[in-house]
Amino acid sequence: MFSRPMSKEQSLKIKRAIINLLSDELDTEVERVVLEKGITEKDFEALRNQHQRTPKNK
Repeated sequence: MFSRPMSKEQSLKIKRAIINLLSDELDTEVERVVLEKGITEKDFEALRNQHQRTPKNK
């Protein structure tokens, strides 16, 4: 990952920190889009209940 040697534990700590940063950025972006588009809990519920399977070809 970097040009200096590090233990697996150090490498995992860095990877977790990057993952947490990206996760926070994603949460912020999703929140922004939800507010911008006026998406409601009702809209999320409709998506959760939506049938998305494609028919099986025979």
